[in-house]
Amino acid sequence: MKDNLRYLMEKAKENPYSLASATGVPQPTIHRIVEGESKSPRDKSLRPLAEYFGVTLQDLRYEDLRARDARAVGNGEAHKESGFQEGAVYKLNNGFRKVPVVGRAELGPDGFWAEIEYPVGEGDGFIFWPTKDKNAYAVEAHGDSMAPRIKHKEFIIVEPNSDVLPGDEVLIKTREIPPRCMVKIFQYTRDDRHHLGNINNEYEDFKLDKALVDKMHFVAGIAKRRMHRHE
Repeated sequence: MKDNLRYLMEKAKENPYSLASATGVPQPTIHRIVEGESKSPRDKSLRPLAEYFGVTLQDLRYEDLRARDARAVGNGEAHKESGFQEGAVYKLNNGFRKVPVVGRAELGPDGFWAEIEYPVGEGDGFIFWPTKDKNAYAVEAHGDSMAPRIKHKEFIIVEPNSDVLPGDEVLIKTREIPPRCMVKIFQYTRDDRHHLGNINNEYEDFKLDKALVDKMHFVAGIAKRRMHRHE
């Protein structure tokens, strides 16, 4: 695990101080992990690091990420940045793409928000994120009603083409006027009603009629402010 974190930091040109600033994980904690002093860090500490680097918690703990990337290059999952020539530079095709920021979520005290969408063809930059969904998009969160899971000015990464399974976080927009938007935990559907849990324990779980749902999209992750880029 310490080797994985060292490798990811090396690729991203991060140090313990910059990584702590980007993820909210204390710098001493990061230092202890990379130095091998923390043999079994808690998920609470590792999850923000995994999300920042676009890997799973399981991979960060147990996979040999350097060897996996090397195998990917050997299996042809790389392309040359220049023409075919001796000594050409290869760049790993690791599935990252520019995910456009298409709107802003003004988080309210009741756990819902007013969605502010940009006109077609416009937006507010992008998040570089590992996804296979060509229609993936990001929404900037304002407010702190979903803290600590979603903090002010972090970005909700959404994959509209991914299947939604019980336990997944989902972004929901209703057909009401005005529509309600929310990020919830999908539990199950029964009798034409979605049963949904709340990320913030201050709010109660509730049910929502399927007929009221305009969209329910899989939330792939939460991106830190540092990951936002302008065109």
